[in-house]
Amino acid sequence: MTVVIFLSYHDRAIWRSGEQPCCSPDLPIIRSPDYQDRRSRRVPSTILAVVDDLLFLSKIQQTAQHVGVAVKSAQPADLPGLAIQDVPNALLIDLNHRSGKALEVLRTLKSDLKTKEIAAIGFVSHVQNDLIAAARDAGCDLVLARSAFVSQLPSLLQRFSGTGTAGRTAE
Repeated sequence: MTVVIFLSYHDRAIWRSGEQPCCSPDLPIIRSPDYQDRRSRRVPSTILAVVDDLLFLSKIQQTAQHVGVAVKSAQPADLPGLAIQDVPNALLIDLNHRSGKALEVLRTLKSDLKTKEIAAIGFVSHVQNDLIAAARDAGCDLVLARSAFVSQLPSLLQRFSGTGTAGRTAE
């Protein structure tokens, strides 16, 4: 009988005996000697959120906490400075922000060499076709209807933070 033990990305022991894969929290976790080394090289991921609806921001932050991603709130006026100071992986922006400066912020970020690579994800009401087109022209990488944004939020956070299933490591 051969027993092969693997570690999933959640550090749960997955073992296979013969042809039947199993997952058991009772199995001891056996790590390779360089396990801590690899974990310490992970790049922290941050996502900035420009959202003025506090309840919606809270929902975003709860979802982010659940998937293990840091989401920081930012105001449009402070965003260019924050983005240069601590370059985030992505920007979540409410294109209907009360300040009316969402498109201006996008143009500013996408025109700066230091921040143009930041992924910008905008969300808006699905009936605002003119605003959707303007956001794309301003450099928004992904524009979603608010309902689609909510339903895809966990996968978006993982995808744009670089945490996915394998995590992101420094080079």
